[in-house]
Amino acid sequence: MAVWIVSNCHGTNGAVRRMNVFRKLSSAGLKIDTFGRCFKKRPGVSRGTQQFYAFIAKYKFYLAFENSYHCRDYITEKFFEHGLSAGVVPVVWGTKKEDYETIAPPKSFIHVDDFKSPKDLVKYLKFLDKNDEEYQSYFAWRHNLTLTKRSGLQARHYQYGWCKMCRSLHGIESKTRTIPQCEHYMPLKKGFNQTLVKLRKTVKRRVIHSLYDWWYDNDDSDCTMPTSH
Repeated sequence: MAVWIVSNCHGTNGAVRRMNVFRKLSSAGLKIDTFGRCFKKRPGVSRGTQQFYAFIAKYKFYLAFENSYHCRDYITEKFFEHGLSAGVVPVVWGTKKEDYETIAPPKSFIHVDDFKSPKDLVKYLKFLDKNDEEYQSYFAWRHNLTLTKRSGLQARHYQYGWCKMCRSLHGIESKTRTIPQCEHYMPLKKGFNQTLVKLRKTVKRRVIHSLYDWWYDNDDSDCTMPTSH
């Protein structure tokens, strides 16, 4: 059903909270295979390799739980690499749903906050497990992808880091109101050679009037505290 790889158990308040969420899901009846230093069990494959993606792809869901709670725009490889790239449905916990919706393909993830209780979430995941058509609906976005010729490294630099920050600050692409998003996505259950794709979608432009307020006036003190994890 689900898998989780985690090595930060108590480095931040968010890490402690997500562990509590995991325990509640497990107690509610969700079968979760666990790996990482927190569980003293290695998956036996190196992250980022074809073997790693094949390992994750054996499951239907990956718990893409961040190590902080409601930290604005904080979405890591747990969602992109361990979820989408492996061809499974990420169950996300961390930043707010609207932050995921800004960058994620439409209906590509399940957010913990959408459910009143862990029991309700487990009930829904079990429903998807028994209903293939509903489960497959979380991969419909893949049919609208187009191939690009960029190498993986070029695409990553194009979309992330300083280049993206510069484009955002200068309002580049604001006229078309669309942003080409480049990322490694795995062809769904059709082998494990990475295919580079480009997803285009309309996004809502966001204006940040004060970088100081945006950075420091956050929802959780963990968001601006340095951590070794």
